[in-house]
Amino acid sequence: MPAVHDLLPGTRRLLTFAAAILAAAVGAAAAKNDTVAARALDYLRTTGDETGVDVLVAVEVYGELSGDRRAAGAVGAARKRVPQTELERFGPLLGRAKPPFPPASPAELEAPPGAPDLGPTDGDPRAGTCPVEALSCSVSEACLEFAARDTWGKTLTHQALWLVFAHWGACELPVDVDALRRRYAVRLLAEARADPKPSDLFFERLALLGHLGYASAIEPAWIEAARASQQPQGCFPASEAARCHPHPTALALWAMGHQGRREN
Repeated sequence: MPAVHDLLPGTRRLLTFAAAILAAAVGAAAAKNDTVAARALDYLRTTGDETGVDVLVAVEVYGELSGDRRAAGAVGAARKRVPQTELERFGPLLGRAKPPFPPASPAELEAPPGAPDLGPTDGDPRAGTCPVEALSCSVSEACLEFAARDTWGKTLTHQALWLVFAHWGACELPVDVDALRRRYAVRLLAEARADPKPSDLFFERLALLGHLGYASAIEPAWIEAARASQQPQGCFPASEAARCHPHPTALALWAMGHQGRREN
């Protein structure tokens, strides 16, 4: 392949023009994200709506991914509204590094064995208990069985959350972690493609897909749709029919934090 200086002048100009367009597009996307993030963080800092530790964790993750120092201020202000009992239970998640898994290629994700089940979640109670168990690197048989289930919806996202929490704690799991994160990513991606409407669950799918190491599988159109769903007060609704809430707002930030990793 010839070096750039060996190309015809017209070709060099075309390549330079294309590079400038790409840089402008990336810069425009970053500017949009910055504006959306500023409004979302201001909402989270000032809202009187119920706020849990999960919201603080998602905003901290966004701050780590994006390098946005404003996230720390929003977390500090919102933390005052979180019940002390919840802080005592989930506090170990705060102020610690929360890195994603190493980047992996979406090409290694095979199609799931069946179409996504977009109906109501099956209500497996372990979706709530197993991520909490992972905070102490405990590994019960019940949670290993939970992790091995073929599921969709909120149960699936909480399986992925269990694995991400274990990753944050550098826990040793008696499973093939890479195979498991591919398995979850396959299903999260299938769900996002089947139901790309902005919602609490959609944002959660994108956030966890990125943290499993597949940020490059997140389609730019999904992030654009997420940004477009932001309400005038800066928050994001849980669904088209639901009002704004800190939870979907924080998850939307987490998902948008992965856009920079996709572009890099």
